[in-house]
Amino acid sequence: MNEERAERSLRQWFTSAPTIAEPPSLHEFLAAVPARYPSPAGAHDGTERPRLLSPVARRRDLAIVLVAAAAALALGAGLIAGLGPWRPVRPSPSLPVQATAPTSPGPIIPTAAGPYHWTLVSSSGELATYAVGSVIRRTDGSLIAIGVGQEARILTSTDGRAWTVEPADPGLLQARANYFSSVSGIVEGSTGFVAVGATVFADASKGDARAWTSSDGIRWQAAPSSAGMVDASMESVTAGPNGFVAVGSDGYPGGNTQLPGARGAAVWVSSNGTDWTRVPNQKSFEGGVMFGVRRTSSGYVAWGEIHDAFGSSPPLPPIWTSSDGLHWDRVTGIADAGGLGNPIRSIVAVGDRLIAVGYQQPPVNSNGTDTPAAWWSAGGGRSWMAATTPDGSGASSPSGGMSDVSVSGSDLLAVGLLDAPPGQVGFSPPIVWRSTDQGTSWTALPNDPSFAGAIMERVIGIDGRFVAFGSSVVDPNALSNPNLIWLAEPTPTAAPSPSAAASNADVAAALQTAKKFEAARASGDWPTAWALLSAYSKGLIGTESAFQGEESAYNAAGGSTYRIDPPTQNPDLLSATYLGDVYTDVAANADISRAWIVVVQHPNFPAASAATTTLVVASIGNSWAVWIGH
Repeated sequence: MNEERAERSLRQWFTSAPTIAEPPSLHEFLAAVPARYPSPAGAHDGTERPRLLSPVARRRDLAIVLVAAAAALALGAGLIAGLGPWRPVRPSPSLPVQATAPTSPGPIIPTAAGPYHWTLVSSSGELATYAVGSVIRRTDGSLIAIGVGQEARILTSTDGRAWTVEPADPGLLQARANYFSSVSGIVEGSTGFVAVGATVFADASKGDARAWTSSDGIRWQAAPSSAGMVDASMESVTAGPNGFVAVGSDGYPGGNTQLPGARGAAVWVSSNGTDWTRVPNQKSFEGGVMFGVRRTSSGYVAWGEIHDAFGSSPPLPPIWTSSDGLHWDRVTGIADAGGLGNPIRSIVAVGDRLIAVGYQQPPVNSNGTDTPAAWWSAGGGRSWMAATTPDGSGASSPSGGMSDVSVSGSDLLAVGLLDAPPGQVGFSPPIVWRSTDQGTSWTALPNDPSFAGAIMERVIGIDGRFVAFGSSVVDPNALSNPNLIWLAEPTPTAAPSPSAAASNADVAAALQTAKKFEAARASGDWPTAWALLSAYSKGLIGTESAFQGEESAYNAAGGSTYRIDPPTQNPDLLSATYLGDVYTDVAANADISRAWIVVVQHPNFPAASAATTTLVVASIGNSWAVWIGH
């Protein structure tokens, strides 16, 4: 169970009622609940870093809030009776909620500084009442996420910009008396969607692992429980060649950062997402709990937190690898990471390479602070190397941490936070780091105005762009603040202005290349057309025979008649916003200043949406190649 999200869920449920005057003692009691982050001003004296706590480190606070909520219900019962439903009427969950900028700290003006242009796409309405936990990209390219608010809800988006809060699903929420469903992970596999988590007792003191299945990601059915799920928690799930692998903890980890109740890591396997088998306990499971798992080119990698600092000396890092999901080994090469309260936060796969992010912890009994840290592995996760330390403050060792990482195109982005500069209280706005060398080194990106008064916890890549998730902290005294979603799109860059002669020559070469390609394609000269395609477009199509089959059918339907428009470098078209990953590949493998958009019209093709083809024609050394854009 992810306690950060569960606590927020309960706080939001508690505060969604009509305003009720509460006794000062209750207000003081709630104020005493340890805040997830210190207040940006006044509540943090700069001596202790505001941590992104481990996914299960907030169970004690959740129990306190539950007690407080129960007290408020009892104290306000007479007032509530005449005020209508406890939960206010909200917009239809079947429609995307229109996002508006928060009223504080001021207007949101996305900046063009840096390689990405940030837009705050959600900050209010029903969507803002749900924190985003696990988020994945479906096979159709859209996004699906677990939303945690008044209850677990499914959030969907086709482009990362407009989001839908799906209707509450009874199959996902059903739990026995005095228990509630906590959903922490989701994945799509060959048999459909699988979600995992736990059914948790009301005071968060105990719980049992739970799984759910769905054919469409919207309507869910609980999987049968088994003996291996009792007094345990599933935290994450991934799909593999033989079905599904879920990871978590043996013993339900309720309580504080020492995770009382957790006896070690736990792993389950299933061929269909419905019937689960607990993997026997292993020596490598001792001293840690698993929070995440990912499929790799050589098997699986899992990560989490050390929960028994005395289990080994020094404690082994909380990263495990497995070739089959059944037998797991602890890794080496990551020092002073994954300790109590500061887990390895996330791991992403880029081909055969793995990139991990989290915190670098100071030596025991030192006066040092945790710092943002990243590591990479080219050996299937069995051994790791430290990346160049991310630095977002100008100092050699900024205090803070990285909370998530994702890849899109050739870029990696990681999100997290840093302490405030010396002499200031609180903490800095969210920090975004970028790596263009597969995680070997990282640089901090410029802060965007939309980051002010916020924290950023999740990020996912989609078609050359990134979607980030977090929440506002503009009101440190509020029991809940709006949850936020940002969309990061590559900043269009103006190509260098070539000389008139060179420009004219390039226009002629680009037009000639497009004509040669289109003439070969329309006449069935497949070797010539295939040879002109870029490696990127060939990779998307697969084989020359597949290209021949697709284009033959297109020609037969009217696509053999064509008209070619003049080449253009219109920045609205020759941009990452319009072209997505095509632009990223052209910029990486060709001369972007000599890239041209060529639009080809097919007037006899009956479907208007497919009658126009956008080609990108660009120079690679002394030759020209064609990318099929839209």
